[in-house]
Amino acid sequence: MINSVYSKRYMSDPLPDISPLALSILELLDERPMHPYELASTMRERHHDEFIRLNFGTLYHTVEMLERNGLVGRVTCEGADAAALDKMLAVAGFASAGGSPLFRLVRHEDAQGWFERLAKSGILVRRFEARPAWLRFGIAGSDAARMRLCAALGLDSKARAAPEAPRSS
Repeated sequence: MINSVYSKRYMSDPLPDISPLALSILELLDERPMHPYELASTMRERHHDEFIRLNFGTLYHTVEMLERNGLVGRVTCEGADAAALDKMLAVAGFASAGGSPLFRLVRHEDAQGWFERLAKSGILVRRFEARPAWLRFGIAGSDAARMRLCAALGLDSKARAAPEAPRSS
């Protein structure tokens, strides 16, 4: 399964006249690739909606306009990377609470302890003050990153691989 997210492209020419919404989108995509739904959520978290009229129709239209003008482009994420992360987190005792093409949201009764242990291992995850049992993990894009996470979670090598594809009978 391949999911599309958007990423800001390198721009050498000056920006054309664009809306505040488009500028906010470019600002967020400068941090990392995001799906439009994730863009909207992040804009609300950061209170961009206090100075920008934010609705999904306008957001998707603006992303499409930015793509047509070559200011953003689609990036694909392989489903195997997400499946490998899902397997590692489940083996480590985390319960799935949701996800996106780039992230997995999980629950654990000792989320704060895990947050601190992972940080000491150089693994950065997001915690949520309003939901202390939740953590958000980014999907590792390389074998080396998966191995680092596996080691930080205290898992053996069997948990590092993506789940095997079902065999046809």
